[in-house]
Amino acid sequence: VFEPESSSIKDRLAALQRFSDAHIPTYAFFGPLIPCISDTRESLESMFAAVDSHVQYVIVDTMNFYAGSWNRLRNTLQGWDAALIPRLEAIKKDPTYTVDLRKRVSEVASVPVEFCF
Repeated sequence: VFEPESSSIKDRLAALQRFSDAHIPTYAFFGPLIPCISDTRESLESMFAAVDSHVQYVIVDTMNFYAGSWNRLRNTLQGWDAALIPRLEAIKKDPTYTVDLRKRVSEVASVPVEFCF
């Protein structure tokens, strides 16, 4: 929905598996984590479970709400799940969001994590 031209998750995980099997160091990038979608505990647990046997670490980035990025996301949400827009509007104004997100990620991480925020 958000990056229709990107490789599928299945293909990305298969590539990680191949590199890992060949003993080539790998990492995963989770980002941007989109509030209410990919930043939930369940989503994070699922993402870590999918990569933890294939990567040495994970880099995590949060949603950057600068005008251009937010406008593209809002436009996508209009056609996908418009009810999320007010929730994200509130989160983008919440100064504690990134602190809470770091905590959520750290609680479920199954490999070392580097934060970009």
